[in-house]
Amino acid sequence: MSVPGQTAAPFPNNYLVKRVAESDARACVICFKPASTVLLSENKVDFFYVCAPHLKDSQFATSVKPDDYTELVKKKAELESKVALLKQQAEKVKPYKITTFVSDYLGSKKEEPKDDKDLNDKPKKESNDAKYNRLTREISESSSELSKTTQDIANYSFKNYQLDKGIYVSRIQNYNKVRYNRTRSQKIQQDVSLFPSAPTNKIG
Repeated sequence: MSVPGQTAAPFPNNYLVKRVAESDARACVICFKPASTVLLSENKVDFFYVCAPHLKDSQFATSVKPDDYTELVKKKAELESKVALLKQQAEKVKPYKITTFVSDYLGSKKEEPKDDKDLNDKPKKESNDAKYNRLTREISESSSELSKTTQDIANYSFKNYQLDKGIYVSRIQNYNKVRYNRTRSQKIQQDVSLFPSAPTNKIG
């Protein structure tokens, strides 16, 4: 919504990333090196070439985070919490030699059930060794998934960017300047009254 008395911007601060062939590369607006990445305004009024690494500079532009990227970030945070919790649980039941020895010794002193039926009816409790092995497997699986998710985030290719406010204003100023010069040039060419007329007096 435009503010009364103000002229609406010729293009919104929302740019799409396009890529051209290396043979069609042009000078980057920042470092002037050949660039094959193009930022095109949403309404296709403004465009310019820029080196891809500059898109990671927050003082130049900021990527617009889509839902699938946000889900990846959320998934990473959940996996990090899960791995940390599993490691805590595994540490509590981690088998040590002294602990295993004492456990085995005490276990051998326990009185065996008199009836096999009592043994079958008694619920079996997961041993620390078995629990530790299970947690270790879960840690490995979750860590592998976390590593893949982290890599997916690092390699994510954003399609939309918003320019830094100062950069955006300079693009508008550049657009207005080019438009003004073009209009002025066309007006001069069309207005023949600005050119001197041919002399009508006879020479000599």
